Amino acid sequence: MRGYGYQQIGPRDSLGDPSGGRSLSEFSIEARVKTGMFDGALSLVPFLDAGAVDQEATPRLRNIRYGAGIGMRYQTGFGPLRVDVGMPLNRKPGESRFGIYIALGQAF
Repeated sequence: MRGYGYQQIGPRDSLGDPSGGRSLSEFSIEARVKTGMFDGALSLVPFLDAGAVDQEATPRLRNIRYGAGIGMRYQTGFGPLRVDVGMPLNRKPGESRFGIYIALGQAF
């Protein structure tokens, strides 16, 4: 989930390490706004993500976490180059204030 580090939104064991979960709930919404720059290949992407990992098999939507940010998409001949900067909206002590994500291709 954008805004949080890898495996940082789920349950933790007694040592504070990620312990995994049995259910996942996630939601994302983003707007892809074409800028007209680079012959229309560059887009800006504001987004909001929400998600929760639970130890129960049925998602309970407890401890849901939220992240928001902005990204850019540059459309190449083999898929979009994606760069996103996300911030956790309900950050816990010790968690990063932001995350940077770089990828090639569609996220979904």
